[in-house]
Amino acid sequence: MRISSQFVQQLKHTLNIVEVAGNFLKLTRKGKNYFALCPFHTEKTPSFSINEQLQSYHCFGCGKGGDVIQLVMELENLTYSEAIHFLADLAHLRVPALDPAEEKRYRDREHLQTVMAEASKFYQRCLKDPEGAGARDYLDGRQIAPGTIQRFMLGFAPGDGQRLVSYLRGLGIREPLAQHAGLVRVSEVTQRSYDLFRSRLIVPIQDMHGRVIAFGGRILGEGEPKYLNSPETPLYQKGYHLFGLGHALKAIRQADLAILVEGYFDMIVPFQAGVENVVASLGTGLTPAQVKLLGRFTRNIVICFDPDTAGANAAFRSVELFLENEFDCRVATLPGGHDPDTFVLKHGADSFREAVKQSLPFLDFQLHHKLQAAGADLSVERKVKILESMFPFLARIQQEPIRSNYLTGWADRLGIHRDALFNQYNAFARSRKVDKSVVAQYSQSPLTAAETELINFMLHFPEMAPKIFSGVAVTFEGLATSNILTCIAQQVQEGGAFRLAEIENMLTESDRTLLHQVMSRATTVVTETEAVNCLLSLRQRSLEQELERLTAECQQAEQSGDMDRCRGILERRKRIIMQLNK
Repeated sequence: MRISSQFVQQLKHTLNIVEVAGNFLKLTRKGKNYFALCPFHTEKTPSFSINEQLQSYHCFGCGKGGDVIQLVMELENLTYSEAIHFLADLAHLRVPALDPAEEKRYRDREHLQTVMAEASKFYQRCLKDPEGAGARDYLDGRQIAPGTIQRFMLGFAPGDGQRLVSYLRGLGIREPLAQHAGLVRVSEVTQRSYDLFRSRLIVPIQDMHGRVIAFGGRILGEGEPKYLNSPETPLYQKGYHLFGLGHALKAIRQADLAILVEGYFDMIVPFQAGVENVVASLGTGLTPAQVKLLGRFTRNIVICFDPDTAGANAAFRSVELFLENEFDCRVATLPGGHDPDTFVLKHGADSFREAVKQSLPFLDFQLHHKLQAAGADLSVERKVKILESMFPFLARIQQEPIRSNYLTGWADRLGIHRDALFNQYNAFARSRKVDKSVVAQYSQSPLTAAETELINFMLHFPEMAPKIFSGVAVTFEGLATSNILTCIAQQVQEGGAFRLAEIENMLTESDRTLLHQVMSRATTVVTETEAVNCLLSLRQRSLEQELERLTAECQQAEQSGDMDRCRGILERRKRIIMQLNK
């Protein structure tokens, strides 16, 4: 039997579409209507409009629209009858009889929700019993307050393997239903049912409306796996949920920012300390559904994982989803090897907020992380690897001006000519490769400590310039400060003294800016011997880079069959090798 039109009208009359939509979207009133970023397509400017008088919605961007029932069907991926039941629950109304097949599907979900709710009550009660002492001690050790335990409905699963089975049986819940809910398994040997969770601290996983849909169990003492999670069921598909979202929703809307962490307690402990706009990824790489879910409430995300964990690597690989959906995606790093849980306990909520405030845009973080790993070894090969790992993320950004800004910054930090880097990015879109020979040919060295220390020595002791530069044949090609050092050397050779004002007049605007950057760096002034060593180090570095560039040119000449050019390059390489061996 279909749902009567009279009940549908009663339901729509009882509910206000603005209040319903407000459970899913961040609404802003403009005139008579309410606006939000459309949850059905990517946009920066809100074009999703709700007319309270007509009780309808319409997106001027993608064209989707309808009434409150259609809205819930779209947002929650529900059938018509499921949406009616969802809304009836909000309105505290009883739904008349449905079509038999729909009725069965709905009742099955309802029965599963009852089983999960009863299991949660069972685990909470066991935590308070004498047998839950070990779990209580564990929570005390992690400084979880009684109010937090109650709010997150934390519990304990006894170890004998039959307690939940017996409890549910006593409530008239048959074992096949408990198995369907993912709480009970059947032994292949004895054919007896047993509890999935045993001797574990229990963390309920709730949907955004506060209903328990799954559990996570943390082993107490020795044993594997450390964490055991519910299997997927009709209620729970891991890739569609975020841990703690129902608790964090209000704070996310208020801050217009979500902090994404990895584990249950990484979410619970900051929340307990007052940082409430935090959710956990349930230990997975993010899915399109999870990104879409967060996008209903904010387009600003800060990822706060330990960068060396498998979960963090999975999350970072998923960042492409945030970028292509036009999120402002940033990364916060915590010092001392802390995760959010331990950091907040040791340093407090304000320090955690400051770490979030100091977060870097994701692509800047990735480049910084890779440059740190490279250390002094920023070879052409390393640059190619960095670019080939970064370009796919950059390609997900839809706005060309933002991509250009990133490429300009990368050119400076990697020491690659800007136009060459732009060309390599465009070529990568077709070939999925970065041309090593082009990177070698157009590489310029990033600013090194030796350059900074040498120039600062000259600024503090200009009278020492003739002595430092005399008798040393140096080429500065390939260095960031090549033009600055060449001007200093030329000035010394022509006049025997170093005069800053004249040097500045000889430089281009960009080189003057670089010189001022070097001057503003707070460094300890080196000794005369150290200054000479800096000069020799730069000579060595410049010659090595020139040798690398000539090697790439020689390969190009060989491939094109230009043997005269190849012989000339080999002769130049020979001279450089002789200089390096001096």
